[in-house]
Amino acid sequence: MDAPKGLVQDLLNLAHTERGKAVFALEVALLLKKVDIVEVEPVIAMLLEDPDRSVRWFLARVLGEMKSEVALKYLTRMLKDPNNEVRCEAAEVLEELHPEEAIFDLIQALGNENLLVRSRVASALRKIDPASTVPHLMAALHHDDRYVRRQAITLLSEIKPPEATGALIQALKDTDPIVRSTAISTLAGLKAVESLDYLVEALQDEDERVQMAASRAVGEMGDRKTAEKLQLLLKDDRPQVREAAYSALAEINKREDKDFAKKIKVSDLLNDIAANMGVTLQVLLDLASKGDEEFREMVKEILKVLPKEELHQTSLNAHADPQLRQVLQTLLKEH
Repeated sequence: MDAPKGLVQDLLNLAHTERGKAVFALEVALLLKKVDIVEVEPVIAMLLEDPDRSVRWFLARVLGEMKSEVALKYLTRMLKDPNNEVRCEAAEVLEELHPEEAIFDLIQALGNENLLVRSRVASALRKIDPASTVPHLMAALHHDDRYVRRQAITLLSEIKPPEATGALIQALKDTDPIVRSTAISTLAGLKAVESLDYLVEALQDEDERVQMAASRAVGEMGDRKTAEKLQLLLKDDRPQVREAAYSALAEINKREDKDFAKKIKVSDLLNDIAANMGVTLQVLLDLASKGDEEFREMVKEILKVLPKEELHQTSLNAHADPQLRQVLQTLLKEH
């Protein structure tokens, strides 16, 4: 399609003088099919470098309406715009278009220093067929930028592709603890039994977030053999790590030994609580909520020796679980 004589030049002249009007005129010309987008590439290129961010922002919207390969080329370039709002707008437009051709550029943009931009880019990637994005996301786990690796593994945790198991196991060696902990949670979600030995090894990670994630994963997938490794964390000096280990052990014991609750001695539990405060109690409440009256009486006895502030903290911890909350409230009323 040949543009009317002088129209492209008029747009170029307008881009030099009244840039905001130039974007609007460009939009009208394209929508009315007065010009082909290829013909006005010089105008687009000029507006792309405009110092006014509002002009570049508007240009992203106009390009999105075109839905063409040429428009896509410029939209992916705008993911590197110096202004966060423009980058967000480009990502939002790409989210609406969800083009597979933009996957590589979107993944690179996951490393943007701005959280909102990263979030918008991740949303755009979610709209693209996972079959196309997963190989790129797996490759991104080796990216130099930790933010790219974090976002990539977060997206993989949502998709849960079985073919990513090997890459996720490799991610357990990542230098970033958030990447390691997310990899652990994703492997647990995949029920990847072949990763269990690596998850047990992660119990000894130097970062407590990784240790806690590993405890939860081992609790979901482990057995009595792995429980021995969890018991080593019960002497950790960090209460969050101990709590995660206690909860994981309770999960394993409930699966492996239906009479686990009846085998626990009150004296042992009191010793644990003396060292770990309410950490053990949370596990006990979980077991008590299963309806074992004998064990429930044991928990009531333990409640009597806990400081008031610890009861309050336990109440807060149980708040999110209706069943636990009901048990705790009943016990507190009778206390």
